[in-house]
Amino acid sequence: MIKKKEKIKINKKNKEIYLNKLKENNSLVIDKPNNIYKKFIKLIINNPIPFLLIILITITIIFKPYFLSWRNFTNTIADASLIGIIGVGMTFVIIGRGIDLSVGSVMALTCVGVATFYTKFGVPIVFSIILNLIFAATIGCFIGLLITKLMIPPFLSSLAMMLSIVGITRLWCGAQAIGGLPEYFTKLWLGNILYIPIPVWIWVIIVIVGIILEKRKNFGKYCYAIGANPKAAYYSGVPVHRTYIKAFAFNGFLAGIAGILSAARFGSGEPLTGRGYEFLVITAVVIGGTSLLGGKGSTYGTIFGALTIAFLRTIMSFWGFMIYWQNFAIGVILIAMVWISVLREKR
Repeated sequence: MIKKKEKIKINKKNKEIYLNKLKENNSLVIDKPNNIYKKFIKLIINNPIPFLLIILITITIIFKPYFLSWRNFTNTIADASLIGIIGVGMTFVIIGRGIDLSVGSVMALTCVGVATFYTKFGVPIVFSIILNLIFAATIGCFIGLLITKLMIPPFLSSLAMMLSIVGITRLWCGAQAIGGLPEYFTKLWLGNILYIPIPVWIWVIIVIVGIILEKRKNFGKYCYAIGANPKAAYYSGVPVHRTYIKAFAFNGFLAGIAGILSAARFGSGEPLTGRGYEFLVITAVVIGGTSLLGGKGSTYGTIFGALTIAFLRTIMSFWGFMIYWQNFAIGVILIAMVWISVLREKR
């Protein structure tokens, strides 16, 4: 992280020269494939997980025909949407050499918060949603300030915030679920458009926003530049501190959306919602090809990572494996993907 006291005269020309130089040297991975199909083919070639997943899906289809049902498919992609929504924000955070362990607790806080504001304070559901999303983004912004102003590493900043939010959430609701949400609110999870669950459509919109930020806006370019070399990015005019704060605020906001959808899913504010989601999201991002060392990754890849985890969990459920074995398998995959990433960096 760059020290606050360092000062240098910067102009826009230096910034553009630096960003262009990074592109030429392949230090900044902002490739523009002709289409999404080529992007996914590239991911499959460089990632062994898809082949294992295809084998597992094939075997499951043979012995468990119900796996092919439309209901099972929509339930699986709806589950993937929660991981994928937060994953879009986490992609930018990790590309910029950060990490955010607070997303699961923020998810729980907004889930409980939307129910509390509506049932106990009589706040209309729409305003309750808006207030909780603002609060979630503020938490992300605060983590960014801890990193940039107090120079606390991202891991420790987000870990401390995670523990604090878990405590606040359980004190707030007395460790009990808060019911009383209106039935029409639950349609946000149970409803569908063109036979596709509403959460999936929300995920699609967020993915489009993520791709625009990644490919067309300076924010995405700055994240790549910071991940490639924070100090060089700073001296070239990239607003390192501001970009960090924006990335964590965006990530917090998306965790808030996932929390709202969870409240609609259960019809109540569940304080245990989001437990362990930080690790599912990070695993999805890493499976998608984003390097934990920063500077490399894509929103496209995170889509694939979220779907991989969701289908893996569904397959294991079909075969009768308990959630503990599912978590074990996801942990093994995370270790394997980090190891593969390290080997790539050495090359």
